[in-house]
Amino acid sequence: MIKVINTNMECSTKNGNYTLDLRDINSLITMTSTSGVLLTVPTDSVANFPVGTSIAVRQGGAGQVTITGSVTVNNVGGLKTAAQYSISSLTKVAANTWTIVGNLSA
Repeated sequence: MIKVINTNMECSTKNGNYTLDLRDINSLITMTSTSGVLLTVPTDSVANFPVGTSIAVRQGGAGQVTITGSVTVNNVGGLKTAAQYSISSLTKVAANTWTIVGNLSA
């Protein structure tokens, strides 16, 4: 099977707490707050992202980004960005189940 991958990534900037929505599919979100913020991953009943969706998260400001929500987010290392300029990637792997990898801390 040959699969064509769309390499065009939309980029957006957020300066406060933010909840992902379907416009964020295959995008890079830069969080620019100077204090800690929450990035909420919604349940499928709120925003039903297709399995395989990937969303990159970048801590562009001094404020640490904490991944939260009422879904399962599998991780190694934690659910917070490690430091300014950290990038992590969320991937939906099943209904209400995501995995995050990247520069994370507990």
